[in-house]
Amino acid sequence: MNVRQNYQLAFFLILPAFFSWGFTSSLNALLAPQLQTLFHLDYAMSMLVQSFYFAAYGLFPVPITRLILKIGHQQTIVIGFTIAACGCLIFIPASYAAHYAFYLVGVFTISTGAVMLEVTCNPYVSLLGKPENSSSRLTFAQAFTGAGFVVAPLVATLLLLRPGNIANQVRITYGALAVILLLLAMIIFFLPLPALHQHFGIEKTKHTDKDPTNKQKNHLTFTAFPGLWLGCLALFIDCGLEMTIGSFLMRFIQHVKNISAAQAAQQVTIFWLLFLCGRFTGVVLLRYITSTALLCVATLSGSTFVALAISLHNPNYAVVFMLMTGLCNSVLFPIIFSRALQGLGKKTIAGSAYLSTAITGGAVTPLLQGFFADTFSLHTSFLVPLLSYLIVFTYAIGSKYLLPHD
Repeated sequence: MNVRQNYQLAFFLILPAFFSWGFTSSLNALLAPQLQTLFHLDYAMSMLVQSFYFAAYGLFPVPITRLILKIGHQQTIVIGFTIAACGCLIFIPASYAAHYAFYLVGVFTISTGAVMLEVTCNPYVSLLGKPENSSSRLTFAQAFTGAGFVVAPLVATLLLLRPGNIANQVRITYGALAVILLLLAMIIFFLPLPALHQHFGIEKTKHTDKDPTNKQKNHLTFTAFPGLWLGCLALFIDCGLEMTIGSFLMRFIQHVKNISAAQAAQQVTIFWLLFLCGRFTGVVLLRYITSTALLCVATLSGSTFVALAISLHNPNYAVVFMLMTGLCNSVLFPIIFSRALQGLGKKTIAGSAYLSTAITGGAVTPLLQGFFADTFSLHTSFLVPLLSYLIVFTYAIGSKYLLPHD
């Protein structure tokens, strides 16, 4: 098998990992309102579920990068699946102990495994082919993350959101998920995946050059790589807005239409279906227009849809426009991520670690919107993601001058 065929095989074998962290992230957003009901929490306190989930992205990407360089991508992915499964298993004693903090520990552990998968797989896919096709390739792979987002509300409707004992529903749902994640860990363990850190000449050992001038050149400074650091900022804002809409969407639909959680979750599925369609559509569009143009269109459309959703009095129209933001959100992450990695060469894995750290925006923005929802109203709180769209739009315009070869 030649190198190109080997890369193609590796690309398709790694796609279940993208699905798995999309599924766990989407399920986590649906878990928050259930725990809010179970423990009688306000909006801000319930958003600690999201904060604990995304806090791991601020702590572990750099150590995980070192682990990748030491043991390789494949073993890191196996460990990631295993840790996520252990986090799911924590929900079983948590459901009996009936302490909110216990659930948060489980959420954080699941997130740690998800971080390992994401830090490993995103740069892995970016390097599996020609650099100029990295945005399209990563957008396609991220479509499977979107598939995980779509499937999670359907599973939640059957298991997590059923009428009855919430603790029991959580125990069954996450127990089943633990089994699936452990099976994926076993499958990946036996698959033939290329060692990209060796193929691209990335050293496993620590840098030993004592020349301070050479060390300075090897640092990922803002002056040397402004595109990377501005990409980190944009990704922080983007992940925050995506997670805050995903976290509050079910509540928004329930509030506007006055329906049950299970009925609202079914409509959330439409949001993630639009998200998934947007991922695949983005792959096609990026062959004909620049990533800058697509990023501008997506962010301006998203801000417009949110503004319409919170200003219209017709509940059906309001929900439709809020659901349409899924289409806009679909292309933001892969475009920002792949653009920020351009030109890093052998520093790609290190750059990916910093970008993955920026995903902690998902821990901050939902908490901020929760505070606004408690202080003002649920509708008013959606000004937070609206402003976030406009900030990412500003990045899209500015990045055009930092990445002239887009």
